[in-house]
Amino acid sequence: MFDSPYDHTNELIETVSNSCELYLLSDHCEKWADYIQGKHSFFKYFNGALWSFEVGETKKCDVPFKALCERYGLIPEECLFIDDNKINIFIASEVGFNTVLFSGEDSIKEIYENLGLSG
Repeated sequence: MFDSPYDHTNELIETVSNSCELYLLSDHCEKWADYIQGKHSFFKYFNGALWSFEVGETKKCDVPFKALCERYGLIPEECLFIDDNKINIFIASEVGFNTVLFSGEDSIKEIYENLGLSG
């Protein structure tokens, strides 16, 4: 998604950022993180980010989720975690996050509903 974002990515991120704080939790290495942050303007809408290389673990375990919460003072039960990987969704829900399994444009309505937004 990051190299060639979905057509609806910018609008979705901007719409959500107008009502909620956004944090990125990503499984990418430092070189890739630097590349995509320089490539896309939508990163300006995020309040913060945690990359897997920073904690030495991917979202296949709970370490990055707990580190994100600790870094930014987040309470998982008050957050909505969105991801396109079922394993990541499962781990996030185990930590206490509300979740949406992203499957493309059809998921946007579910995201907006979870956040109490109209889109």
